[in-house]
Amino acid sequence: METRLGGVSLTPWGGLHVKGLTLEQPPPLKAEVAEPLLSIASARAWPVWKAWLHRRWEVSSVELESPRAVIPLQLALHFSRLAPPPPPVVAVNKPMEPTSPVVSLPLGQTPVIPLFTIPVPSPLAAPSTTPPVLKVTLAPPPDPVAPSCFVPTCWISIRGGSVAIVSAGNPIPLLEAAGIQTSVPAAGGPADSSLQVSTLGSLGTICNAPIQIPLRWQAPVLYWGPTPGHSIAGISARFGGKIGLVPGLPILAEGEIPAQSDLKWNAPGLGQMEVHHLRAAGRFTGYLATASSWQGDLQAEAADIRLSTPAQPVIGFDRAALTAFQRGGVVTCPDARLVGDTLSFLGNATAIPDGRFAGVLRIVAEPSIASGITARFQHGGRRMAFAQLGTPDRLAADVQWIANTSGSAIQLGAQGDTVPPGEVFRLLKDHSPSSP
Repeated sequence: METRLGGVSLTPWGGLHVKGLTLEQPPPLKAEVAEPLLSIASARAWPVWKAWLHRRWEVSSVELESPRAVIPLQLALHFSRLAPPPPPVVAVNKPMEPTSPVVSLPLGQTPVIPLFTIPVPSPLAAPSTTPPVLKVTLAPPPDPVAPSCFVPTCWISIRGGSVAIVSAGNPIPLLEAAGIQTSVPAAGGPADSSLQVSTLGSLGTICNAPIQIPLRWQAPVLYWGPTPGHSIAGISARFGGKIGLVPGLPILAEGEIPAQSDLKWNAPGLGQMEVHHLRAAGRFTGYLATASSWQGDLQAEAADIRLSTPAQPVIGFDRAALTAFQRGGVVTCPDARLVGDTLSFLGNATAIPDGRFAGVLRIVAEPSIASGITARFQHGGRRMAFAQLGTPDRLAADVQWIANTSGSAIQLGAQGDTVPPGEVFRLLKDHSPSSP
């Protein structure tokens, strides 16, 4: 990956100072992601000069000014393709085993698109299998150890940091954390600290919800959390984890939204959402330096959902569910559904390490709602194609998203137009009237 430096200096009184450090996105992603993978306005390291005289490159502290990381979801697939075989399995909590079918393809075989075939269920059909409930432990860190006056702690200070998770081709971050301030103990004697995040954002919506995460360093492991329970946009969430600063960087990260009821929040420009019941849990584990060892699980469910938008006064859904996991570089979502009386979405998708991706979303709607969706795309000069579903009061469209190393495209129904993902996201955010 291309790296650029604005300037470098090394002085006894100012340490090692690097200005304008930029690490570009990998070549396959650079054309679709505008921002670099990592940019740091200023980085300064304070050497332990006595050790440097003996060619031991030790530092007493590191200061990072305005670092920003922009991480595409496709980056894990890129590194999985390049990664060597993983080291031995990390001795951490056993991840949830998927109970839904997983697509397994030889590396030389071209997948049949779509990788999954969605049956023709009624909008209220129940899933054929119910995955086990994913439970996280969020174990507390070990008891604190008194600092040693003989072993100083090495600190990494961050001021004005930010992290964004994006999808290639979509300029709006899926998730973004900004205003990160912290001093992280990363070597030497034991120490406690905290990490502060000022704002969180998702799909253009910003939430000013200051979060403080406790940190504890006991060599060679850095622990974070578990947090006591932060309220983010009215949703209570807890998270925690640990990382070993040893070869391979073994890591365990967990988070949960405990079961909670009667939630309501506004998304500026998008409308208001009310949820009677919500629960979610996620876990990630593996060796951070070896993408092929990564294992992740995500599970979420909600019930009695009411959504009002500028285009549609009130849309009701009975339930929503999502199951996704990652194994050996393959990311699979075997079931994602949002089910209501008049409108339902049922989908699944798979991404494999060589850059291929296939997903299908079936939209089942009453004719009046299907007409409104079609009108929204027609306003942008695109054709969304619905078809009969065997009954006159329901129409359906299978939206397919297909991608490979050459690019990606979304087909708006079997007889609909094929358009770039970025254009679909733009049309969905266009609040022109959704009825003819």
